[in-house]
Amino acid sequence: EFKIFTTGANAEFGRGTANALVSTKSGSNEIHGTGFFYFRNQDLIHTDYFSEPANGGLGKAPLSRYQYGGSVGGPIIKDKMFFFGSVERTQQDFFAIRSQQLIQQLTYLLPLNLGMTIGNSIPQPNRDLLYQGKVNYNFSAKNSAFLRFAGETAYLLNDYTGTNTGLPDWAPQQVKDNQLVYTGAIGETFVVNPTTVNQFTA
Repeated sequence: EFKIFTTGANAEFGRGTANALVSTKSGSNEIHGTGFFYFRNQDLIHTDYFSEPANGGLGKAPLSRYQYGGSVGGPIIKDKMFFFGSVERTQQDFFAIRSQQLIQQLTYLLPLNLGMTIGNSIPQPNRDLLYQGKVNYNFSAKNSAFLRFAGETAYLLNDYTGTNTGLPDWAPQQVKDNQLVYTGAIGETFVVNPTTVNQFTA
């Protein structure tokens, strides 16, 4: 869950001109979990005008996209310590289609023995893994703390490779866009009295 403050954020959220307030689930005294699965392929995509074979195109570009994951939370020590974790995986295989005219032009380079792969498409596979873990601890009815870690590991191949590019045989994955992100947070909430609460977050 998140909220975006672009202007007029309260003092408790800092003095920046824009803030993102992020909230994550916590575990409880009962174990609860969720799961999901999503699939999509080229049959669910409209063919644009230039890809239509009647207009000189090669038809739909092959596509396969899977998204799946889940979450689980529960007690470590009843009424005292709780855990929560989640994971999400995205796996997509997409191909950028070359036009028939472009393929004919690239084949003129074959007699030069440049070691190029000239196919009717450029593979652009994508893999993305998101994960998160959180632990909450109640020191007392008035004092509690949490520790959270989250990360993302992902890559996308040939993202900036145009369809007019001939891929060399020795480097079919010409461009690899890697993403590696880690975040962590720790916080404590102390109820001083019915009208005063102190919260620390880093």
